[in-house]
Amino acid sequence: MTGTDDTPRRETADSAPGPSILEGGGKLSGEARAAYGILAVILAVPVVAAIAFVAMILWPRDLDRVTAEARSPDGRAIVRVLLRDDGRGGGAGEAWAEVVVERPRGWLRPETRTVWSFGLGERGNAAARIAWRDPNRAIVRFRPDAAIAEGRISALGIEVEIVREVP
Repeated sequence: MTGTDDTPRRETADSAPGPSILEGGGKLSGEARAAYGILAVILAVPVVAAIAFVAMILWPRDLDRVTAEARSPDGRAIVRVLLRDDGRGGGAGEAWAEVVVERPRGWLRPETRTVWSFGLGERGNAAARIAWRDPNRAIVRFRPDAAIAEGRISALGIEVEIVREVP
């Protein structure tokens, strides 16, 4: 049999005229791509915010509190006593104290050195007083019951003496 087929044909999605998506005919217009991009951002923002919130709560972080601070007589250095806590809480974490020397460097971040670090034990008290003898020598006095080792150390041109107060 030659010639044309007179049988009626039904149009289906598979037999629609024009190129198929697989052949590159299903490209999105610029407006459609912009709409899908906006939709993706709208859906992604709450997911990212939720992940950040959970990470912020669950991630251990150090909690610092300044318990004493004194600027040198010439204003070129600061000695601080910091109470540090790793933030785990519930008895699982640690608390310690640090004595740090800081020297400002103009508009840059100040140069900081830890000169003394010690665990606080059960008492957890880092109360201290800082006195300057001269622009290059500071004395940090802790309570008589503080669990510290006394000594002297230099950092950034500042000599820091760690002592217990006499009761």
